[in-house]
Amino acid sequence: IPYGLAAVSSIAIKNSKNKLWELSVLRWANLTQLNQLDVGLELISPTVTAITARFIDSAIEGEALLLPEISGLKQAASVLMARGFCKQDDILKLELPNKISKIKISTLVERTNRFERFQFSLI
Repeated sequence: IPYGLAAVSSIAIKNSKNKLWELSVLRWANLTQLNQLDVGLELISPTVTAITARFIDSAIEGEALLLPEISGLKQAASVLMARGFCKQDDILKLELPNKISKIKISTLVERTNRFERFQFSLI
C-alpha cells in the first residue's frame, strides 16, 4: 500500500457538512493499473475527540482518541490508543479539552498491529 498507509491504519476524515472529524479504519487498499488508489474504509465513529491518557500513579502518558457511545448501534463509548499502551483493568486519567475523567479499562473491542480500542467505565 503506497504513501506509508497500512491496512488497519486509523484515518480521520473531516465531514464537509457538519465540520466534525469522523474516525475510520483502513481495511484494504489497492493501487490499480491506472495508478489510482482504491480503499475500503470502515467508519467506526461519526465523531472523535483527541485526548491525553495518563496512568494514575506514574508519569507515563500517551495520545488517545475518545469515541462516544452510539446508542442506536448499541456501541459503548471507547478509547483508541497505541497498541500495548494499556491493558484490561488499568486505571487511567483522561484529559479532555475542558474535563478530566478517571476510567477503568474493560473490554478489548479491537486490536490491530497499530492500535487497540477498549471500552471503559468511569470511576
